[in-house]
Amino acid sequence: MSLTLSRLPLLTRLDANDTAFLASSGSGWRLSLYLPFDKNWRESVEEKIQLRDLRREAKRALEARGASVPAQENLLSPVDALLSAPDAARLAGDGLALFVSGERTLALLLPKAPEPWAGIDTRFRLDGILPQVFGRDRFHLLALSQHAVQLWDCDGVAMRSIPLDGIDTDIRQTRHFEQAERQASVHTNSSGHHGHGRGDSAQFVSGPGDGKEAKKEIEVFFRQIDHGIRARLPADGRPLLLAGVSYLLPIYRRVNTCADLIEEELPGNAESLGSPDDLHARANALMAERERVDRNHAMGLFVENLARARSSAGYSDVVPCAFQRRLTHLFLASGRGQWGSFVPATGAVRIYEDYVEGAEDLDNLACAYAIQGHAKVYAFAPNEMPKGAEIAALFRS
Repeated sequence: MSLTLSRLPLLTRLDANDTAFLASSGSGWRLSLYLPFDKNWRESVEEKIQLRDLRREAKRALEARGASVPAQENLLSPVDALLSAPDAARLAGDGLALFVSGERTLALLLPKAPEPWAGIDTRFRLDGILPQVFGRDRFHLLALSQHAVQLWDCDGVAMRSIPLDGIDTDIRQTRHFEQAERQASVHTNSSGHHGHGRGDSAQFVSGPGDGKEAKKEIEVFFRQIDHGIRARLPADGRPLLLAGVSYLLPIYRRVNTCADLIEEELPGNAESLGSPDDLHARANALMAERERVDRNHAMGLFVENLARARSSAGYSDVVPCAFQRRLTHLFLASGRGQWGSFVPATGAVRIYEDYVEGAEDLDNLACAYAIQGHAKVYAFAPNEMPKGAEIAALFRS
């Protein structure tokens, strides 16, 4: 029986087993397919036309490699399931990465539309999903408003609510909350703006009853929130992003004990925070910027270490060192590939102008070795790579 979309799990994140599967070679050919799609998949025929084109590319590659008809049908069955897709409403995000082997099929929804691509190799092409492979799109989001406190487990495509059962999450029950809110409003109106940056917090002015008492009560409220949050968050170093009403954020930061709370935040009033989908989109944009900064910092380390022989470029150097688990960082040119061969016993690397029998994509090979060796891998636009380099790496000292 052919595979249907309803039987094809659509993931938004990867676990350790998924990553191990993607980085392995296994037996037989492996299909990698990247498809951008419009959220109105049901009404659009463009994606299906593009998907048919990608299917034809994959089939031609399989035929050129001498794959049997049953092997071709097995690898292309998930693509056929997407083409029939009567329940395409399950698709979310702006793209899909499909990885198929004789052992398993993995479909990953993507937050950003990829360049359309399909190919056959002994390994999967991973340069389009590196943030997901390394969990760099994963974070927790804690939203504080006058109405509720909410905690989410987020990735680039989806956000899942984490129940806060047994925790008082209604800040309005704080006895002096209304006084604190009024005094924050006085500050906001007198300063002419809302706080929109880290450190730009509302100050409680003195008056009848003194705002300090109101602040103390809110701090007590937030301490029990902090205690409850820590009990529900895994100790995996995943960033915790704070969002909420501007004058509440600095109060929460004073009592926070979570080491993974990051400096960036999403301030705003109850209205500007928007719906959960709006908040998720803003949070994703912020996390994408963190990823961009992290990539550029890693490339800066590469440049700084050129004179120290810790940086190198070119397949002949990088692939053997990736195999030997000597890399700390690997830099790939996104969308590129290089057919070649590698002999682990001798470290010899050969480059081919086109596919020949026994060749494999050296970028995929280096990427898989780097992941298995716990190195960080980043994909750059070709014009962002070091001058003249198609692949580059930073080595352990």
